[in-house]
Amino acid sequence: MYGLVGAAAGVSLSVAAIGSKPMSEGGALLAHSGGAGGTLLGGLTEMAIRGSTSDTPLAGMGYGAGIGVLSAGALATQVKVTSSRMLLIDLAASLGALTGAAAASPLLLVDEEESATQNRLWLASIAAGTVIGGSIGWLSTRGASTEEKSAGALPYFNIEPANPLRGTRSFMSLGLQGVW
Repeated sequence: MYGLVGAAAGVSLSVAAIGSKPMSEGGALLAHSGGAGGTLLGGLTEMAIRGSTSDTPLAGMGYGAGIGVLSAGALATQVKVTSSRMLLIDLAASLGALTGAAAASPLLLVDEEESATQNRLWLASIAAGTVIGGSIGWLSTRGASTEEKSAGALPYFNIEPANPLRGTRSFMSLGLQGVW
């Protein structure tokens, strides 16, 4: 029942958002990224409150996904962002989360017993790494053009199978094509 209510609410909100102000592909990706980031940060928050990583943080992930997609969806109607920039920001946030987890991983290896404080510090390091990485991604792509540009030349690779009806053999071709 909760899934049906959530799906109906999500579809209603997305139709209202797109109906009020059209959204670009980058804006749609921003809304999806907000949901993914919210799921991660909500789950980390619930585990940090409990001080344990043994149980799946279902409530935290659910609330985080809802808050993340709503806030990012509202932001997507106000800003113009390209899809390639959003992908780079997502990549930077993911690398930040991994860096935070790796940097704080010695906390988990100190004692044989699981400590709530050590778990909380490790989870906070992951959350901080995610936010810092996403911020670095946003800042480093800030000067990017709002228009997507295509490359002047692109590589290509083609394999033609043999065609007995034409009497041709199979061949491969490799090259560079574009406007010169």
